[in-house]
Amino acid sequence: NDAAIYSYKSALKISPDEKATHFNLGNCLRIQGDIEAAEQAYRNAIKIDSGYAEAFNNLGLTLQLDTRLDAAIECFRTAINLRPSYIEAIQNLATSEFQRGNIATSLELADRVIQLDGRVLEAHYTKGNALSALQEYENAASHFIEALKIDPDHFDTLVNFSDALLKIGKYLDALDLCDKAIQVDPKASKVPYNNRGAALKGVGRYSDALLSYEKAIEIDPEFGEGHYNIAIILAELCEFEESFFHYDKAIALNPNFIAAYSNKLFALNYDPEKTAQEIFNYYLKFDEKFSKPHTPLWDKNNIDLTAGRVIRIGYISPDFRKHSARHFIEPLFDFHDKERFQIVAYSEVRNEDQVTKRLRTKVDTWVPTCSLNDRALADKIVTDRIDILIDLAGHTDGNRLLMMGKYKPAPIQVSFMGYGYTTGIKAIDYFFTDAASTPPDADRFYAEQPWRLPTIYAYRPDPDMGPVSQLPALKNQFITFGSLSRIIRLNSRTIGVWSEILQKVPGSKLVINSGDLKFPELISWIANKFKAQGITEDRLLLGYDTPPWDLLRDIDISLDCFPHNSGLTLLESLYMGVPYVTLATRPGIGRLGASFLVALGREEWITYDERFYVDTVVNLAKDYGSLSDIRKVLRPELEKSLLMDESTYTFEVETAYESMWNQFKLEG
Repeated sequence: NDAAIYSYKSALKISPDEKATHFNLGNCLRIQGDIEAAEQAYRNAIKIDSGYAEAFNNLGLTLQLDTRLDAAIECFRTAINLRPSYIEAIQNLATSEFQRGNIATSLELADRVIQLDGRVLEAHYTKGNALSALQEYENAASHFIEALKIDPDHFDTLVNFSDALLKIGKYLDALDLCDKAIQVDPKASKVPYNNRGAALKGVGRYSDALLSYEKAIEIDPEFGEGHYNIAIILAELCEFEESFFHYDKAIALNPNFIAAYSNKLFALNYDPEKTAQEIFNYYLKFDEKFSKPHTPLWDKNNIDLTAGRVIRIGYISPDFRKHSARHFIEPLFDFHDKERFQIVAYSEVRNEDQVTKRLRTKVDTWVPTCSLNDRALADKIVTDRIDILIDLAGHTDGNRLLMMGKYKPAPIQVSFMGYGYTTGIKAIDYFFTDAASTPPDADRFYAEQPWRLPTIYAYRPDPDMGPVSQLPALKNQFITFGSLSRIIRLNSRTIGVWSEILQKVPGSKLVINSGDLKFPELISWIANKFKAQGITEDRLLLGYDTPPWDLLRDIDISLDCFPHNSGLTLLESLYMGVPYVTLATRPGIGRLGASFLVALGREEWITYDERFYVDTVVNLAKDYGSLSDIRKVLRPELEKSLLMDESTYTFEVETAYESMWNQFKLEG
């Protein structure tokens, strides 16, 4: 290359007006990385011939290397204007438009290349990327496949194709692609190892996933996402201190890694060794970093304070779909008074389903939000003149808390339902709770002002749950305990207490049923935890059944987890006639089980320390006759309680909204 540059420069001294020599010199300089000199060479060629399409195209490539994307795009467009069927320039423009975020334009240009020549790998690759960006992963896959037909070893296609397959849950196929990419170039990039980790996690091979993430970090020690992914797995396995180390490492490498901050807040609630104050302090740090410096968007001069007007309520959630939250959202939407309130749903749902379609019919306005960044969504909420904006997700996947914290697009903001504990964001004004979940002395652990309702939720059972069964112990002649909780709740303290219960109730068995336990590795992990406590595997029934109604018919007593209680599964247990014992600990999610039992009038199953928990369960298990009587009356009790009084519950929520609104008007 150096020799070629010398020759071209020598030629130009003899004949300075040869456009091809300037062009070829530019190519050599670009290969060498001398961007400034390459740019000048191409411009010299264009000065000699303003219709030199190839020079405009290659000048665009040079400017692209220098991250002058807008200028590069202008060059590519000029080249295409000069030669409308210039495939290379059209493809380069498609790539640049994709990089600039103009997905639709990029897609159109890639199609144009494919029409001109279907054998251009880059066109199929770009189209696959554009369709992935539009979340059309199945269509994206078909074009990645076409690209790989042209070059089966195209590294970037293998990697991006694996990413698309991960998005639609095709973990084994994604794993094959990652392995192929690594085979093509084992040290080229951390990305195939990172994607391989995600694929392995998706098929329940957690140990191998951790090794793959560690390999990604080995390739790039500054790879914060690798630490983040390790942290998620370790938290699920209740290895909290090690998990927090990796969350902190991810944050140190990328101080604006919002997902790492938010997921750490989520995981902290499950750690049995953390105090309420310690956890709350982390939440306040999140607010200090991401929310506090920002100014609210809503303008008091644009607020209609007319007495008695309809109040506009906005609900924002990623869970307007087949998700546990639907059992609580749907009753609220059904019973809202449409003469007093106008309901707008801001839906962060990426894959809509039948539940989504049903919920659409229950609100006045439906706004899909996945394509809107935080500022665009905040502007939309302001334009919609929302009076009270409700977060239904907390720090769970798909939340838009940062938007609420940064911009406060509505004069009143509230959080409840999807998380069970404070968001930590002071720009959110209120948190719906109840006296059982949040005793008066616990207000200091909330960034929001707790607003206590008679009960937190109104619960609507699945219509297919079927009848309550007879007490299984009458037939089995032994007690079957049960938990339908995720394994992140099964920390060493919980497993220790449950093991003591099994030891004190001879012949008893424990059902643990969870989506996590469809994988052999995680079943072994749970079994080994109990084995360390002296509980043999024959005492455990581990697996995954969905829906779990028949499984609940085989359980005598449910065991709640701590310090993070279960949620929907506790109500499902009660509805199937199965009592549960809960340990009330930290405010919010540590007292959710107590909240349900208070509303039901069954406070005798609430305990406040581990000894009391064990004794309550053991005593309950002694009397089959009493358990049988409880089984017969629990569903009717639940149906008559506030927990299933949908209209009264909605009225209480609406009364709270009106009180908040009146207080806002009073304050000015």
